[in-house]
Amino acid sequence: MMGQQQLSKKGNDVYLLDFLKDLGIKRLSATGENIQGLCPLHNEHRRSWGIHSETGKWNCFGCGAKGDLAILVSRIKNIDIEDAKRYLRSPEFLKFKINNLRDIKKENRLIKIPYGFSIVNEFNCPNYLKDRISINAIKHFKIGICSDERYKDYAIIPICESSKIVGFVARCLHNNTEFKYLYPTGMVKKSFLFNFDEILANKFSKLILVEGAFDVMGCYDKGLTNVAAIFGAHELSDVQLAKIMGLDGIKEIILALDSDTAGTKATKKIYDQLSGICTVTRLCLPKGKDIDELTKEELYNVLKMRRHYINIGGFKKWQGRDS
Repeated sequence: MMGQQQLSKKGNDVYLLDFLKDLGIKRLSATGENIQGLCPLHNEHRRSWGIHSETGKWNCFGCGAKGDLAILVSRIKNIDIEDAKRYLRSPEFLKFKINNLRDIKKENRLIKIPYGFSIVNEFNCPNYLKDRISINAIKHFKIGICSDERYKDYAIIPICESSKIVGFVARCLHNNTEFKYLYPTGMVKKSFLFNFDEILANKFSKLILVEGAFDVMGCYDKGLTNVAAIFGAHELSDVQLAKIMGLDGIKEIILALDSDTAGTKATKKIYDQLSGICTVTRLCLPKGKDIDELTKEELYNVLKMRRHYINIGGFKKWQGRDS
């Protein structure tokens, strides 16, 4: 199996070549992390233009022009820089990544559930799980324990796609440990969305994105099933973005990451990724509370008051939303 960094590099090489060809750049070839071609900004017969496949930074030794992908799109398409940035978040651009990610994902090997795994029930359910989620949620999400020594004192949370277990998260059943979460060797957690099968099957018009599996399960206990977890406070990976873009009928994506510094920064990054695809709003969670810690009444109240991002006098900010 290729590592996450190798997967990313291969994906960048392939999608960027296709994208540059679509822009009309001629005589392209890739060597290592660099792609060379004829400069699209002046006439030349020898290749003096190059772009780095990881950073998207480019320069031409012939005419001296340089910049990033947004500047390149702006110059070639003759549009202003803000329109170029919007283009780079649009489905028209993202299709180049999606087409190649299908091949890359095949190289992720199947993750097997640990030895001796069994779903817990009313009689053997650990107190940690009872305190956080209902038995109904435990059964629905097939939460279990196993006899594998590595995962002793951990709950096993399967990740399913197409009704098959493709990975899992192990959560320690007490908090006095350095490693609250464990992931199996070889699993790239950013390749998955927890509860994706449910989202795919129901064709919801609204999708709520949260950080972790317990956030999803806490919402499930309060009647919300259109919730998916991205496994952390970070921008969406290309694979996660591709899965979301492939959903039918999504009109609005509601960001409900934790209200700490990491969650706030990630919310802004995800907004930038998704704003060209559909309406994006966010939940303003009470200070110090994650979404799974809210009562049902609190949860539905913050949903009613979710906010959208608007531009006022050149400054972007989150504003109130009534419905």
